[in-house]
Order: sequence, then C-alpha cells, then structure tokens
Amino acid sequence: MKSNKAQLLGRKIQMERDNRGWTLRELAAKTQLSHSYINRIEQGRLTPSEEALESLKSALNFTYKTSCDCQMPFQELARQLHRNLLYGNYIQAVNIGEKIYARREEFEQCPCYASYYLYMLACTQHTRKFRELRQPYYEKLNKIENIFEGDEKALYMFEKGLYFYYVHNDRQQAITILKAVESLTQDENLIAFANFFLGTLYSQDYRYYRHSLEAFDYAQRLYQNQNNFIRVMHTKSNKQMLYIYLNRFEDFEQINAETINYAKIKGEVVMYIVSLKNRAKYFIARREPEKALEVLNRYTDEQSAEDYFYKIYALYRLGIHVQALHTIQVFDKLDLSGRNIIYRYGSDAIKHAITQGDDEALIDRLKLFADKAFEHKEFMLIRIAFKLVSENLKNHRRYKEAYDYSNTLLEVVKEIIGKDVHHEKLS
Repeated sequence: MKSNKAQLLGRKIQMERDNRGWTLRELAAKTQLSHSYINRIEQGRLTPSEEALESLKSALNFTYKTSCDCQMPFQELARQLHRNLLYGNYIQAVNIGEKIYARREEFEQCPCYASYYLYMLACTQHTRKFRELRQPYYEKLNKIENIFEGDEKALYMFEKGLYFYYVHNDRQQAITILKAVESLTQDENLIAFANFFLGTLYSQDYRYYRHSLEAFDYAQRLYQNQNNFIRVMHTKSNKQMLYIYLNRFEDFEQINAETINYAKIKGEVVMYIVSLKNRAKYFIARREPEKALEVLNRYTDEQSAEDYFYKIYALYRLGIHVQALHTIQVFDKLDLSGRNIIYRYGSDAIKHAITQGDDEALIDRLKLFADKAFEHKEFMLIRIAFKLVSENLKNHRRYKEAYDYSNTLLEVVKEIIGKDVHHEKLS
C-alpha cells in the first residue's frame, strides 16, 4: 500500500472513534486535545506526538504499532492469496486465508490493517470460508476506501462491485463499479476477472447479451495472455448460453464439448455441472425435451431452482405428468428468493395445466408467468412462457391475443440477434 503512515494511523483513529459513536469534540474532551488537532490527525495531515498518540489510544482503548516486523510476512501471504483467487485455486486460497485470519490481532494493530481487511474481504467473497465476516470487513473498508491506491484501489473497487451484487442485489451499481477497475490497474488477471463478472451480470438481461459476450471474450483474451488456462475454461463455460441466444449453435456445441471434456480430465466439478446445465438449456431451446431431461438426470446433487423448473417443463412437454407432479412437490419445498421466484410462477402454471386442464385460470397463470419473465428480462423463460400463453390462447380461439404474444417474443428475439426473424422460426 502506497498510503503514508500518517494516513493509515489517522483512518485507524477515526474508525475507532466512529465505532464508539463519538464526535470529535467528545474525543477531544476525553484526551485534552483540541478537536481541530484530532481532525488533522484523522485526515492524515498531521503525525501526532508520542504523548498525543498514547492519549488517543488510551481514550479509545485500542492498540496500534506505528512500526512492526509483520509487514513483510503479511505482504507475502496477501500476494499468495490474491494469486490463488485469481487463478481459481480456492482450496489453497482458503488455507492461506486461514493463516492470515489466525494472525488477525497482529495485523489489525499495525499499518497493514487496511490491506488485511481488503484481502480477507476477497477471501470471504470468492470462497465459502469466513462468509459471516463479509459485511463487517466491507463496512470497515467503506470508511477508509480513500486510503487505497494503484492495484489495491482496483482490487477494492472489484470487491466493492461484487459486494453490491451479492449483498444488495444491485446489478446496475455493481456493473458501474466493475467498469472502473481497468482504469486503476495494469494487472491483466484482475482486469480479466472484472470483465468476467461484467459478462455474468450483463447476461442476466437479454438487452445486454452482446455486451456480455464482448466482456467474456475480452476476459478470455486477457486470461490467455497470462496463461491462466483454468480461467479461460471457466469463461468459456459461462458464455455458452449466449451462443444459443444469438443462434450460434455450432459455437455452442464446440465449446460445450470442450469444457465438459476439460472438466472431466481436471476434476473441475463446478465447470462440469455448469456445462451440463447449459447443455440441458440448449436442448430446451431446440425443443428437444427428451434430450434435456437426459442431461438433467446426469446430476442430482447440485440442482438449483432453475434445474428443477426445466426438468418440470421437459416432463410436461413429454406428457410424463406423474413424474412432473412429483418433481413439483420437491420443488415447492425450496426456499426461493430474488430472481428464482420466477420459476415458481412457471411451476404453478404447469401444475395447474396438469391437474385442472386448459381453462381460463390457466391462461391467467401463464400470463402472470410471462409478465414476471419479461419484467426480469430472462430470455429462456420469456421464450417458454410466451410460447405456452400463445398455445393456450389459440386453444381458446383468442387468435389476436395469441398473435400479440408471439409478436412480442419475435421483437425480443430480433433485439437479441440483431436481424429479422420470422414467426415460423419460433414455432
């Protein structure tokens, strides 16, 4: 960290004061120091005398060593943690994170405390270790973010972007923050990581699929430059669905087979499951439910709300209604939140279709499903929902409404692939 010791000490004092809810004047009264003097110390514009520092440490009841011999060991551990996170070596990253956390009291009492909070936040966000500490670390960092410069500023912005998405579910704010990372660093692995997540966030809205593919492609090129092959393959597995949405089926087949084979050889369980999920959705998009079902049945331990819904949909399309209802019973026990709620609307509509038949209530349920899918810009669900609504409206001879839904779906597809599409290609 390039920040000088006065800044680090000043921010530490301010953090301790804020933790106690004291004003500058209240701290001044407890230390017999002027509030303006303390303010200059907190802003890093003045180094306190030894007597003043001892008075501040005593009033705030904290320990701080302006010089220590733990700086070099910490920097080496932080470097190892950062590299393992960037290269996806999460087991090693957790081991190093545990070593850093074991020395937390030592690191929090010296000038490397800010870097300690930063790298531990990174550990909490990219591994499942210390997850309960994510918010406390972020709140500490949020008070001292102006301390960071260069690569650590870039890393902080990266982790801040992820925090806004994971904790606040604020995708737009996360995108804005992540886009700033590249201007702060020349670390190609970190720039690639930021673009990887930008691609992931853009992929959640059909209006930005092309932006998503551009971000993934850029990340992949940077990872290749750094010989970070594991991240190259993770990027390929995450961008596969975009090829389906953009009608680039040959590209999908190629990289899907590539990532599945790589995952099998290297024992990359997450990559293997993601690639299988993509293949199942590929067959759903191609209107081949029997093949989708075969793929979905190849893994059971890591099934998400999305997987359950596609299984229900495939079974429904194949007329295997008893098994579909059984799967719905299991699905209904899941505690869903956020975007996953959309799948519940689809599952409820299919359940009604099987148990109650093709009536007006079914059309209402399907319209609700379609509205929710469109609201969240989920193209696969828009495609399924609008298709089901159109079919059922036609069954009731409400052809004008059916046409309107088909036409809306057509406009969505045109917006995605950027060219004219005919109605028959959606049937």
